[in-house]
Amino acid sequence: MNISTEQLKREDLPFLLDWVNRASGGAITAHDLPRDAAAAEAWFDALSTRPERLDCMVFLYETPIGLAGLTDMDSETGRLYFLLGEVGYNRLRAVAYGILQMLDRAFGDFHLREVRAVITTSEPELLAMLPRLGFVPAGAEQVVTREEFARHRYLF
Repeated sequence: MNISTEQLKREDLPFLLDWVNRASGGAITAHDLPRDAAAAEAWFDALSTRPERLDCMVFLYETPIGLAGLTDMDSETGRLYFLLGEVGYNRLRAVAYGILQMLDRAFGDFHLREVRAVITTSEPELLAMLPRLGFVPAGAEQVVTREEFARHRYLF
């Protein structure tokens, strides 16, 4: 499966708005994604002044299928979000590979020690996938450390 992530661009905002408002596949969501065009423009303009976050489009081949990001990053930790906007694809694989790429960035590019995620789905398949990526429950969140991810990365 050819899944890739690219930093969010202004022309991606219509996809973002459609997916956030449909909330069709949000396995791991962020609380601050905009829900209307004016808010999306202001939100996007503010991204350049926010080095503590990375927002990306997720593509299957060249077709946009979702949104993923890292937020609240400091020198050691960050939060992951993922929203699968187009559900006609193999959901589990698309989410898994999108999350893998974001975790590769978190631990490789940003050198984080751990990544947290608030899970907002009750879909058993998606919940069962998270431990296979190294996530462990921590209260209302799931947490993965650099070491656990490295151990699970190539087993997945």
